[in-house]
Amino acid sequence: MDALGEAGGSEAVPALIKILHKDASARLRGRAAVALGRLGGADAVTALIQAASEGQDEWARRYAVNSLRNLLPTGNDESTTAIRQLLEEVLLAEETPPITREIASQGLEAYQTR
Repeated sequence: MDALGEAGGSEAVPALIKILHKDASARLRGRAAVALGRLGGADAVTALIQAASEGQDEWARRYAVNSLRNLLPTGNDESTTAIRQLLEEVLLAEETPPITREIASQGLEAYQTR
């Protein structure tokens, strides 16, 4: 899984998205989120936002939020707006566990200091 994220290139994104959304193992879904975060790109960002907002399980959600935090671009394009909005929603949601809330908070703070 880590090798896909490091050396897989954009051709690995569809397989990682499938794992993120459909694999029975929460750990594998979390690792797919990390790999997608390393690869980046529009499809990866879309899949990570979906995983982070659906709340399928906390493991995958936390890693999706963390990957999005790391992908938060410095510009003001469409993906930046979507990532910022998702991080704000995660931060404000009452059901968000403290560690995931902290990850979202760090991402928003880092964005504001850029």
